[in-house]
Amino acid sequence: MMTTRFLRLFCAVLVAISAQRVVSEDTTSGSADAIGKAATFLWAQQAEDGSWPSKTYGVLKTGQALTPFVLLTLQRVPGEIFAPPKENLNRALAYIRKNINAEGALGLSDPLIAEYPNYATALAVVALAHSKPAQGSADAKLIDRMIAYLKSQQLNGDGGKGWKVSDPAFGAWGYGGVPIKAPESGHADLSITRYVLEALRAWKPEEHETAFRDARRFISRLQNLTIPRHDHLPIGDGGFFFSNVLPDANKAGKDGDRFKSYGTATADGLLSLYACKADSLCIDAASNWLLDHHGAGGVPGVPAGGEKAWDQGIRFYYSGVKEDDPLIATPLALLALIHSR
Repeated sequence: MMTTRFLRLFCAVLVAISAQRVVSEDTTSGSADAIGKAATFLWAQQAEDGSWPSKTYGVLKTGQALTPFVLLTLQRVPGEIFAPPKENLNRALAYIRKNINAEGALGLSDPLIAEYPNYATALAVVALAHSKPAQGSADAKLIDRMIAYLKSQQLNGDGGKGWKVSDPAFGAWGYGGVPIKAPESGHADLSITRYVLEALRAWKPEEHETAFRDARRFISRLQNLTIPRHDHLPIGDGGFFFSNVLPDANKAGKDGDRFKSYGTATADGLLSLYACKADSLCIDAASNWLLDHHGAGGVPGVPAGGEKAWDQGIRFYYSGVKEDDPLIATPLALLALIHSR
């Protein structure tokens, strides 16, 4: 049984349940039924080659980005509720392996469209690592290559990329592809950074401390929190904004010279803090922001009634139900159901 506080925090991160209560036996039974139906639906959408291509968005049409996302969700379904069909599982894993390029990236098989390679590769690392491949096995070697690719994409000083600690985007990740050299940061944001950090945490994390350290610098610049030295209380609300190099992407706007905290960014920020084992004060501050600002009517922190109506427009991103593609919405809802049991 979940405590009320934990359930409220989970709602703020995935917003899986609108009511803040302890899960009852009836709710658990109902969620198991919903989980089974969602898993059945997703397996039925798998293409013959093992992928999950989008029928809604052209940029996701090959399935390179969606396949590890859907597969990872299905891997997390409790076996007693719905065991993955072995043949389908093997086809999905084979599709991922087949589409990893020589550098270790997934998402670059189509020469015309880069299908979010950092995002796709990060999710694929976690999906392949799920079965805990033995050291020296083919999958282990493949994951090592994928991790090397992801680390090459970090905006830091490695490999002559030229980034300095003082650069705003230092330590971040963007969409991926060709490594970005300073001073052009490209699309560096908290969401992609979070997914890559979770991949690094999933595979030989003891080997990635430099990457975690550099990422903590970027993450700290997006958290509205200052921790003074000595015995003073932290300053700031503890929430997060999305990016310090993409001003228009911060949907809550500014408060003076500082971007305001809001729910979707703070959820990604908290998960990033966990992935790179950040200071507990930072984690507690982000957790408390989510708990204090949670609400089902819109995205916390995003002003209501603005010209672009961002509070409603990104409400479903925050709720874990994104856009109108069932291959995106269903896995996110399924994850929420799994974690709320």
